Amino acid sequence: NTHISDITVAENRIKAMAWAGTSASIGVVIGPGISGVLAGSDLHLRWPQFFHLQIDRFSVPFLVLGLLGVLTLVISLIFLKDKKSNAPILTTQKFGPIFPHGKWREFRKLLMFSLILSLGITAFESVFPLLIKDSGNVSVSFVGAGLLVCGLVMALLQPAVAKWGSLIISSPEKQMAFGFLIAGLSLPVFALIQIRWVVLVTIAVFGLGASFVVPNLLALVSLKDPRSTGWAMGMQSSFSGIGQIIGPVAGTALYTVNPAISFYVPGALLIATSIIGFYNFSQKIPIHHKQNHDPKS
Repeated sequence: NTHISDITVAENRIKAMAWAGTSASIGVVIGPGISGVLAGSDLHLRWPQFFHLQIDRFSVPFLVLGLLGVLTLVISLIFLKDKKSNAPILTTQKFGPIFPHGKWREFRKLLMFSLILSLGITAFESVFPLLIKDSGNVSVSFVGAGLLVCGLVMALLQPAVAKWGSLIISSPEKQMAFGFLIAGLSLPVFALIQIRWVVLVTIAVFGLGASFVVPNLLALVSLKDPRSTGWAMGMQSSFSGIGQIIGPVAGTALYTVNPAISFYVPGALLIATSIIGFYNFSQKIPIHHKQNHDPKS
């Protein structure tokens, strides 16, 4: 995401982040399917009269994943080039503070939104299979179908939101708050109704809400201060990672208390975030666009 923000102009940043999100969503969709195919049988590597190497079928996906990682590294080294920039670069001392002076105050809202969004998504992904399993109304395979729907919706709608979202809500900040609201309102439905088609439609609505948030949030973080884009995107990833840790733990803990509240509480958190977002975004977050700086000035 940092590289994407570096090679795109501010006007195209939301679209670029949307396509990056689409790529990630497609990977989430096809990854489990490919792993299932690869784990279907053992892998036999033979060289007649010399050796026969048998790789256990459960190890095959990890082997392929490692090879893909190496291939990705090679492609990155060949095709990804550093872009020269005349914008001033924020420098920090080694072992300096995690947040340089004034940066927490500047980025705290966006970083907390990243954490909450990630927490809400991972909490849902953790308790949804448990609810389906315990309900007994649908098969366990329905879990995969539901998550497939969520991934496809996010893959398809993120570019659409980036292109046409302004026709619904002109402000990217308010689009993001609207997305939190949609996602938050959809979560309690899972605890109330377990009819197949209703569950699938609700998953799609949840994916729609996330699609309003993700590209706008990443773009706002990258545009907030061009002098520290790399630091900002790194912190956004870190806060998102914190949400990915808290979400499954909190979701399953709530589920052990009562399955319904494991959907009500994250839903309420997302709705509260939406309300806070609409309130704060009534005064638009200042965005600084990159400018060319004349070294002689």
